[in-house]
Amino acid sequence: MEEKILNIIELLNVFVGIKKQAVNVDSGMNSNNLEKGYLIQMVVRNIKHHLENKQNQAVNVERKTEMKNTAVKPEIKQSLRTDITTELNKVYLTQDVLKELLEDKLIKDCGKIATLFYSTATAAVKIAQNRFVTMKNLPVWYDREQSVLFSNEMYKFYGSSSFVDGFYNKINKKIGGFIFRIPKHTEFIKSFSINITNPVVNKDVYSIVLDGSTCSLFLTENNTWVNRKNEWDTSPWGPRNIIIILISSLKNSNSESTPLESVKLWLKNNLIPDNLDEETEVNYKMFAEHYDLLEAYIKDNKNNLYFDVGNFYQDILNGKFAYEFCGYNFNYKKLYDDVLNGKRESSDFTFFKKNLLECDYKRANISPYTEKQLTDLNLGHWELAETADADAIEINVPETEHFIARPPQMDVIKNGVCGIDFGTKSTVVACFKNEARLLRVGEGDFTKAPELEDYENPTVIELRDLEGFINNYKARAGRPFTEWEQLTVSHQAAEAIMDDKDEKTNYYSVFSELKQWAIDKKRRLMLCDKKGKTIEIKPYQELKDGDFDPIEIYAYYLGLYINNMNNGIYMHYVLSFPVNYELAVRDKLLKSFERGLKKALPSALLKDEAVMKNFKIYAGASEPAAYAISALQEFKLQPQDTGESVCYGVFDFGGGTTDFDFGIEEIPEDGRSKYKITQFGSGGDVYLGGENILLLLAYEVYKDNLKAMREKQIPFVLPPKGELFSGAETLIYSKGEGSQQAYLNSRRLAEELRPVWERKGDYKAKFTRESYSKKFLTNKGELVEVPLKVNVTKLENIIKAQIESGVQNFFTAFRKAFKDKNIKLPVHIFLAGNSSKSPVVKELFEKYIKQEEADIAETILLNDGKSKSTDKCFVLHLPLGAAYKIEAQEVKQTSIKDVWNEQGNRSNSGEFAEKTGDEKPVNLDMDFDKIHTGKTGVVFGLLRSRKGARDVKIVNKNNDANNEVQFRYLLGVSDHNENFKPVIGWGVGYNKWKKFTWADEEDFDLFYTSEPKALEGKLPAAKVNRVFCSIDSDEVSEDANIYIRKTAPDKIQYTVAEEEEISSFNEKAWPHKIYSQTLEE
Repeated sequence: MEEKILNIIELLNVFVGIKKQAVNVDSGMNSNNLEKGYLIQMVVRNIKHHLENKQNQAVNVERKTEMKNTAVKPEIKQSLRTDITTELNKVYLTQDVLKELLEDKLIKDCGKIATLFYSTATAAVKIAQNRFVTMKNLPVWYDREQSVLFSNEMYKFYGSSSFVDGFYNKINKKIGGFIFRIPKHTEFIKSFSINITNPVVNKDVYSIVLDGSTCSLFLTENNTWVNRKNEWDTSPWGPRNIIIILISSLKNSNSESTPLESVKLWLKNNLIPDNLDEETEVNYKMFAEHYDLLEAYIKDNKNNLYFDVGNFYQDILNGKFAYEFCGYNFNYKKLYDDVLNGKRESSDFTFFKKNLLECDYKRANISPYTEKQLTDLNLGHWELAETADADAIEINVPETEHFIARPPQMDVIKNGVCGIDFGTKSTVVACFKNEARLLRVGEGDFTKAPELEDYENPTVIELRDLEGFINNYKARAGRPFTEWEQLTVSHQAAEAIMDDKDEKTNYYSVFSELKQWAIDKKRRLMLCDKKGKTIEIKPYQELKDGDFDPIEIYAYYLGLYINNMNNGIYMHYVLSFPVNYELAVRDKLLKSFERGLKKALPSALLKDEAVMKNFKIYAGASEPAAYAISALQEFKLQPQDTGESVCYGVFDFGGGTTDFDFGIEEIPEDGRSKYKITQFGSGGDVYLGGENILLLLAYEVYKDNLKAMREKQIPFVLPPKGELFSGAETLIYSKGEGSQQAYLNSRRLAEELRPVWERKGDYKAKFTRESYSKKFLTNKGELVEVPLKVNVTKLENIIKAQIESGVQNFFTAFRKAFKDKNIKLPVHIFLAGNSSKSPVVKELFEKYIKQEEADIAETILLNDGKSKSTDKCFVLHLPLGAAYKIEAQEVKQTSIKDVWNEQGNRSNSGEFAEKTGDEKPVNLDMDFDKIHTGKTGVVFGLLRSRKGARDVKIVNKNNDANNEVQFRYLLGVSDHNENFKPVIGWGVGYNKWKKFTWADEEDFDLFYTSEPKALEGKLPAAKVNRVFCSIDSDEVSEDANIYIRKTAPDKIQYTVAEEEEISSFNEKAWPHKIYSQTLEE
């Protein structure tokens, strides 16, 4: 029986030309469970799949792929209240929606026909498996091996061959529409041989009693008689008893027919076999009587007859089939005109319900709503409250149906606020109503139990049908009818990166570097969707209104998951940014998010000015500061009384960059907030990120296999901190210049090496196999396999070296930040970001903490002449949510101000906090959507520090009065040891002229770096950036200097002046040329 069920499903798949389709079938089903409703449902589903395939192949250019406006509209003249739900007695449809309604009904009717034909044909084919079949509507029987009919009636002739023609001519040889004749000798023997039983004679029976006479001879062509033993004689022959039986051929040649072919012959010739049940016989007659109309749609494969429902449906839409049949009206044009002109009511609202309940499933893969959303007065549907279009068609709602309109204004959460941590690898969203809870994006099946990873939403978009998406996106102001199948984001889009089905197109259809693109002022994008549609995207800062903005689109999908009929509507949004994002980038990102989030709101809400006045979006705490807020709370380190303070440093090691942030939390005396955090130091490493490390590892493996890569001409992209090798001209591309193949090769090898970075599984065993290899694209676009040798130990050393550089930078920035600050020990170091989960980070911090403590002890000894224990100056806290969590400890506080400025005023206390390992694992039995981790901690801290919360106030002293971040670089020269020597440090603000070098030559080198460890003077000049600058020849002077001022985070100006001139600088009256220079990484 299970095999039978699977055959049924296979048949349904054949209807639409699908070779394979995964269908779950209960193995316990029996034939009684295969009800028509189930089959119809399957057929309807497959018809739709068929149509999608047709559309993709551009078979019917008239059929658009974009989602139609399926919203049912309220009455045009009636203004619905915005504070209560309303049951509608009329709905208004656009003509497109009406067409969709009728087409949906036609799909169902076609499905019923296909199912009916299937059951009817199956019964007939079962009968046709017999060789001989008697017909019910004619006195004939059928022989499948010859595809012929024999008459039931046999005639006896007595006489000689001279008189048989006269007798034969008097016989009526027309039965139904068939003309019968005398069989040929071979035809007779095939059907009447002595070893055959047919409807008129049994096997081994030699003679037949006919009209009281025993007869054994049968007349065949050319007046030859023959018996069942194949004994025969030609004319002339003398008097004897002869049997005449007539035959009619159904094919041009009497070849054998399969059971499927036989049933088609019967239908074509209106032959109704015996032994059909009463209902099946009625249906069979219907198909036989209309066979001339249906012949083109009756097809067969090796196992079944099936109805080609896909082409049948298309012909109905195209007007090629416009008949009433089987009680169904398939005259599409007449149906449409009748409803349009009010001659016919449309009573089937199943289509409307389905589309309304699946509206967000189509948009964003969010689980469909239940039917109560439409029928419950306490619920209702937003799209039923939309204003009708001018050309809408009025449709009365039957008394049996209920449609409840719900104004979206009712679902605005007055005190709600959403925090968004827009990350390099993943984005975290938390919404605050009564408490803060995380939100899943792109994991639309809310019936599934959540996992912790669900709440770290990949910052990825995947383009499938870009043109269709853009058209739909622009068609409506709010909640446009875009489709998830046109453009996906987050988890599903991230999975497509490693999809091996179409490696050559995946790179440009999946974009996972949104945040990197946002801060790269020169990076242009070339994206290509799955249909081959390409789009060139300008650098983010150059985008104009109306340009395709991937960040806006990502924000739109975030908005759909935040604001829907499950969650309500949030009007207040706060975003976090890295500490080094300049003001222009932050402002532009806020605008992109504002457009995307507003696009996800209902149109009725966007038109309500009173409600939209409350829409807010702004930049909140920086990412590391927000994380510090969560860490101080979760580790129970928040100060308890006024006057207490806690000093911290954050090492936020993310996917793209690493940010440092330093500050103090205290309880403010004025009581304006519960806590106050003052940020007074920041920094970072623009290239130290988990994803950049992966790219660097991939490049090192590439170089270790250079011979094979060169032979196969495998292109690659030079990663940040990667160094070129000789002969790399045709193989290695700089960032922004790489070919599609180079980027794809780099990304996929990096993904292959992820287990090394994350230390997952038995990664060492994987890469030490002798047979290890990987497929790459050549410069010509050919996919080839390349054997690889991977030195895991070397890669682990590279990882350690990269992280160690970042830790060194952290402590250099730490010393700079805390210099001259009156702080109290201990200093709490918080490791944040997913990349901080690496055990290497913990090991290196412990190493450098010991070094720092030793340096502090040495400084105390030199200044006080006393030896003190300093092994409790720092408390290292691993990322929140790690398997090992640092316990908070009560510690005595002591001043360390003069340790940094090398003066002798210190605390007398010798008590310090002790570094601890961790004993407590995270309790994963708690709600997943409230867990603070090294990643999610940012968004929880962001919500605590939001405007109006009066929980944690942020005082950011890192930014200037205009909220611009500090200048990004140290400016300097190369010293005698070929090391970088800082000349103009971070302490110099914007628009302040500072002497840099002499103006005695036209040209000068300007070295610059963002690495704090350069302050120590030990960073090789070859490892920092350099720009070649010039002044005009007429400004060269032995008595003048070159002065530099900072004008933007990455821009400077320089001029030539003598010291007296520059001290009285006047912009408008300045006599010398001012040169401008942008500094790039």
